Order: sequence, then structure tokens, then C-alpha cells
Amino acid sequence: MRVCMSVLSRIALFLFFAAPLSLSAAGSSFGNASSVPGGTSKPGGTPPSTISRPAPSTPAPVPPRPLIQKPALPVMTVPFEMPGVVGWQNGKWVGSDFLGYLTTDISIDVEILKTTKVMSSIQKEELESLVVALFKKEGLNPQADVKEGPPLPFLHILLTIYPTDKDRYVIICAPRLFEHIQVIRKDFVPAGFWQGITWESLQMDLVSSAQLDAQMKAAVEKAATTFITRYWQYNKKKGL
Repeated sequence: MRVCMSVLSRIALFLFFAAPLSLSAAGSSFGNASSVPGGTSKPGGTPPSTISRPAPSTPAPVPPRPLIQKPALPVMTVPFEMPGVVGWQNGKWVGSDFLGYLTTDISIDVEILKTTKVMSSIQKEELESLVVALFKKEGLNPQADVKEGPPLPFLHILLTIYPTDKDRYVIICAPRLFEHIQVIRKDFVPAGFWQGITWESLQMDLVSSAQLDAQMKAAVEKAATTFITRYWQYNKKKGL
């Protein structure tokens, strides 16, 4: 019995003193453990060297591309306020009428604009006959050659008459050439045809009531002659 007690006492003392050593060794093992694949740890292993990956580099900022600006066109200091062609010439905008390559088939229309106080017996048909005769004399056909569309081109002569003071009248005569033109409008196409004024002139006279009828004829004749002269300045007559 004493022998058994002695043996048990020795075993108890051994376990008592051995337990701290096991715990200390276990702590040391956990402190030096290295992870291995599969989630297990290798006691006493040396931790592997850390592989340092370079941080992703930030791309250098790209400078913005400069905006391409269209060169500014100089301002028209003296605008060409009449219908015609405007072009850049000798460092400035230059405007001019242009009747070149215009057909010889041009219709005629005369319009008289006046109040009831204007005492005149002249009718538009009489003035149109005067222009028709001038056209035929100068080699122009007073009738547009229309295959389709409106009767273009035509020369419209607007005669405006209004009284000023006692027994005097102002006569304004404006011949205007209408032609078929092309107009660009965004998202719009006309159902018909575009017509526009491509040439015009203007004259004004102050006359008495006794001179009114004769001056109306003279104004229309001058307007037609101005157009005919300008037409042949741009176009060569046949046979010349």
C-alpha cells in the first residue's frame, strides 16, 4: 500500500511540475508557428518572407486637348444691304449684285400701291405693256419658261404713291428680281418652292399732280431700263 501511495505521489508530483513546461512549450510553439496550406500550422516553423507587391501606380493625368476654334471672321463694317453675292476680298467683305448666267426668259409684274386720295388714271396693265415692249426690244423674253413650279424668275416693279402736301406726290419705284433659291433650314423642308429677291433697285421722285401720270410711266420705264442694262453687263448678247 505504501508502495502504491509512493508511486501515485511521484506521478502526481511529475504531472504537477510537468504541466507548466508543456504550457510554456505550447506557447512557444504557437508563437513560432507558420501557416501552411490547408489551414494547418507547422509548429516551430520560420515564417516565410513577405512578398511585397508594388502598389498600383496612379496614371499620370492627361492634359486636356485644346479646343479647336474656328477663326473669327471680321465684322462687316459696311454691310452690303442689298440682295446679291457677298464675298471676302482684299481683307474685307464685299457685296455686289450678280445677274450672270440668268435666263433671258423673265416674267413681268407691276404693282401700284396708292391711297384713294391719289388721283391717277394709270392702270398696271398699261405699265406692264411698257415693260414688255422694252424687254422685247432689248432681246429679253417677258415670259418665264416654266416646266414645273412657279413662274420664276420674274421682275416685280412696285410703284408706291402717296400725297405729301397740297398738290404734290412722292413716287417710290422699286424693281425687284425674284428667283428660285435654295434656303437651308434645320429639320425643315418646304412643301413648295423657295423664292427670294436677288436684285433690286430703288428710286424716289417728288412731283406735282399735273406730272403724276407721266412720272409714273417714266419711273417704271427707268426701272426696267436699269435692270436690262445691268443684265447685259453680266451677259453677252447673242451674235456679239
